[in-house]
Amino acid sequence: MKKHLIPIIALAASTVASAQGNNTGLGHESDSLQSSLAQRVLNLESLHNRCNIYLNFNGAATLSNNPTGWDGRFRNKHLRIDIKGNVTDNIYYRFRHRLDKLNQRGAVDRFSRATDIMMVGYRTGKLAIECGKMFQYLGGFEYDSNPIYVYEYSELIDMVECAKTGVALVWNPVASQELVLNVTNSMADNLFNTFPDIEKQGFQESRFPIEAVANWNGTFASGLVDTRCSAGLSSVARGVNALQVILGGRVNLPDFRMYTDYSYERSGLDRMGIASSDFQPIMPDGKKYLENTSYHSIVSRADWQMHPRWSMFGKGAYEWCSVADMPEAGRRHYAAVAGLEFRPVPSQELRYYLCMSHHWRRYSVSTHISDGSDSKVELGIICRLKML
Repeated sequence: MKKHLIPIIALAASTVASAQGNNTGLGHESDSLQSSLAQRVLNLESLHNRCNIYLNFNGAATLSNNPTGWDGRFRNKHLRIDIKGNVTDNIYYRFRHRLDKLNQRGAVDRFSRATDIMMVGYRTGKLAIECGKMFQYLGGFEYDSNPIYVYEYSELIDMVECAKTGVALVWNPVASQELVLNVTNSMADNLFNTFPDIEKQGFQESRFPIEAVANWNGTFASGLVDTRCSAGLSSVARGVNALQVILGGRVNLPDFRMYTDYSYERSGLDRMGIASSDFQPIMPDGKKYLENTSYHSIVSRADWQMHPRWSMFGKGAYEWCSVADMPEAGRRHYAAVAGLEFRPVPSQELRYYLCMSHHWRRYSVSTHISDGSDSKVELGIICRLKML
């Protein structure tokens, strides 16, 4: 067999999956410990740490209930390719691309909007520097989870633009602690493309549209407790900034794991867009975007591995926002998510799941805005296939 055909056959034949990985940096360390079918069949051990290719997929049959009634369909929720590895003992890389999103090029960084990560890192001792497009080092465990396992994001984290271009300095003073300084563009596109017609409200493009995030990730009590915390300051427009704080803690037991995240966003311009959308009917004439908005979010999720093949999960969220210039306008969101997962082969990352969710939204003003709720039932499949 010709040598140049081996990688092609390896890609076609691979079926092994890996453990859930992190969004930031190189990803979860256990990913590199998983062996692909290509390794076992074609004896490609030399490639093991050089190139790891994963396909991430989540698709479901969905029934939705909203004020207009029930509807149903099959849909793809996530489809991504993730390639990562070590070039040398010091140099590593990661590329993650969405296969279900248009390849529109960003006006600022010139990366495709479908590219989540194109990062190269260099590590020496306890220090590492990472450059390129990356998932920002924000806190919280909902944010850090691989998207295919989240099922339903909280509203605030779902609106965070997290894939940005810049640099990260990572320091591990000890094995259980990580400190990161992450400096990126504040937006993937310029102000006027991100907020169409914003010039009518007198906003101007920032001369230095930069976002700086300080991140701390810790592990305590031999892995029993994890923390993920961050604070960031972003320049949204000239003279307009946004402050974001995310605090997360998680307890890890042999068959049970639970995290709780608190997120806070205060911005001179509503970059989340949730309040601006909902309160549009009562906003002053000529205004399309609210100013001086604040968002809060509390999210908690518990996972119970009751059997090697079966697990249950439950998640709750409480979120609220306010507008300094419209004190009468308040919005609250409640969410409940529960589900059951089945893994036919425990050693493989293939899951069938049943997930049910319900959302409630309550408003403190009644003009043109009414309280509402919606429900969803999904029967789907998750797979994280290690192709090489």
